[in-house]
Amino acid sequence: MKEGLEGGEKFEVLEQRMNSATGLTEYKKVGEIKVNKKMIWDNRYNIGMENKDDKKANENIDRTTFDGPDDKFFAGMLIKQIK
Repeated sequence: MKEGLEGGEKFEVLEQRMNSATGLTEYKKVGEIKVNKKMIWDNRYNIGMENKDDKKANENIDRTTFDGPDDKFFAGMLIKQIK
């Protein structure tokens, strides 16, 4: 929430690779994901202190969830928002 996500934003998923010829790190796009509108984690400081209903609506969500293929991605990949 504090990052301004509302759902539907698109991100490209990048895999880090080492170029053996140059020795430099490169990033290759391996796919795209989209923010799930119903599963956005509200990470604002002191959320729900003024309005108890806000806290109840968010207490079961502990991370922002993305929609996209699961078989191509793994932990440690970089995501970059597409404008």
